Amino acid sequence: MTTLEGTKAYSCILFAPAFEGKTEIPLAVIATLNSDKYKELLLENMQRINGQLSALTVAGWELVQVYTPTTIANSRCYLFRKAKS
Repeated sequence: MTTLEGTKAYSCILFAPAFEGKTEIPLAVIATLNSDKYKELLLENMQRINGQLSALTVAGWELVQVYTPTTIANSRCYLFRKAKS
């Protein structure tokens, strides 16, 4: 799972392989100078990202590593593996 927070074209959660039939979930674009609106949009994105992380865990996936790639600004990569039973 990768999260990108930037312009409209690049604010999303990406899944590879697809999760629950989805390869992409849009995130709010945080392009505002208003600090209250910025916080509101940031919180909205955090809740959506945390919801997907929780859904992956419930579906039996285990978070292995979180890292920030050097090629894409404002992004995070979450590496999961299928949990052992």
